[in-house]
Amino acid sequence: MIDLAIAKEFYDRGVLFIDARDDHEYREGHIAGARLAPANPGEILRWTTADDPVVTYCSGGECDLSMNLSMNLMGEDWGFARVFVFDGGLPEWIAAGYPVE
Repeated sequence: MIDLAIAKEFYDRGVLFIDARDDHEYREGHIAGARLAPANPGEILRWTTADDPVVTYCSGGECDLSMNLSMNLMGEDWGFARVFVFDGGLPEWIAAGYPVE
């Protein structure tokens, strides 16, 4: 789990952000440059390697989609080593005035 400050630091370094919400929510707005989580987590390898850091996020608060996605990515089948969950999610990102699309 990472907080807003660390999420922004990762964002500024060009780390891949993956939106764990559904397609409709993603189209309504997401962190600028974030990718929508694909149906097959292995598709993420088109954007990064399993050794690179990845940040997952969702709607924050009680939303657990980003945690579920991170667990899948770190599981034996996919083997991503450095997956971080941005706990505050999109609402906290927007409140801070950070870039959204």
